[in-house]
Amino acid sequence: MLCRTAAIGITENNKADVKISIGLGDVDDRIKTLGSAKGEAFIISGRAFDELEKTSSRLVITTANPIANISFQIIADYVNAIFGKMTSKQAKVIFELLKGGLQQDVVKRLKKSKSTISQHANSGRWAEIEKILNQFDLLVKAIS
Repeated sequence: MLCRTAAIGITENNKADVKISIGLGDVDDRIKTLGSAKGEAFIISGRAFDELEKTSSRLVITTANPIANISFQIIADYVNAIFGKMTSKQAKVIFELLKGGLQQDVVKRLKKSKSTISQHANSGRWAEIEKILNQFDLLVKAIS
């Protein structure tokens, strides 16, 4: 989400975004370079990214567990819907909130009024994003 908000936030006309494939699984050995990375997580992430390239979606989350993948797909679709409509101004605020800042911190960092930051956080669907992140954490813990 940080990557997507950073990309969306750098353009005023929302032309920038990124595609992300997240694979959850085992990883073999310590990773020295991405090209030499091995393990289930990298294999399923790569396969999912190949499929993602054929769609307009921007996020996919996969595991070796087909039942968990249903839940992760719901999360990814919800995130795609939120971020697909996010404006640059909203993305800048959500980016700061994702980094752990409070709205008061974002007011200072972006040099905007409290009401402006609150408005962008609300219209950027920050409450829903927080809930999605909590659900993602619970799901990952449940399948681990």
